[in-house]
Amino acid sequence: MLTAQQISRLNKLKKMLLNAPDTGAALSAVLSFFLDQVATSEFIAASEDFTSPDMDKVLRDFSALPEIFGETVRKRNTPLKRVEFEESAFVHGDFTMRQHLGVMIYFEEVRKGLVSLRFEGDEIRMRTFTQPAVVSIDGSEIG
Repeated sequence: MLTAQQISRLNKLKKMLLNAPDTGAALSAVLSFFLDQVATSEFIAASEDFTSPDMDKVLRDFSALPEIFGETVRKRNTPLKRVEFEESAFVHGDFTMRQHLGVMIYFEEVRKGLVSLRFEGDEIRMRTFTQPAVVSIDGSEIG
């Protein structure tokens, strides 16, 4: 169970992600806030292992971008983490692609996330992503 402070920080992180322009400096601020203020050992312990074909696809698509690897690369098979809070859930985790360490964060409620991958030196390449809503035949959202 998350503390009030952890929930407050998650809500701040969500606002930062939603309002950040898709630029290096703004996305770096989002990633830094997650790593420095949210991803404490207590927070990670409150999260459960999580696997998702949708999140795996996001990472494969990210790896195929010309500025990343230019081809599909699978992440090392480590589960992501998921934690529920208020009326939402937050997915997070680290992964490795070709010996490069990456981080993913994703808010299920707003269907928006961020993927980052560290290259040589201090170079970090990042992208935001959105997941489309799944809609049933009658037009209502599923999940």
